[in-house]
Amino acid sequence: MKDLELKVEGMVCQSCVNAITEILGQFRGVEATKIDLESKKVCLSYQIGIVTPQEIIEAIEDGGYDVL
Repeated sequence: MKDLELKVEGMVCQSCVNAITEILGQFRGVEATKIDLESKKVCLSYQIGIVTPQEIIEAIEDGGYDVL
């Protein structure tokens, strides 16, 4: 497992947190997701070889959010 921390712009409410949680839940190999709305940070663990950070970032961006 590898940890990944992302700064995500565009999260403004609990519905945004739920949407990102749903996006991340679609990936096999993503676990231990923690989303902090106030700091706009998404922290997660993923399994190397099953999913890449780029795939995760692209999925969040496809959901309408900006990953910095």
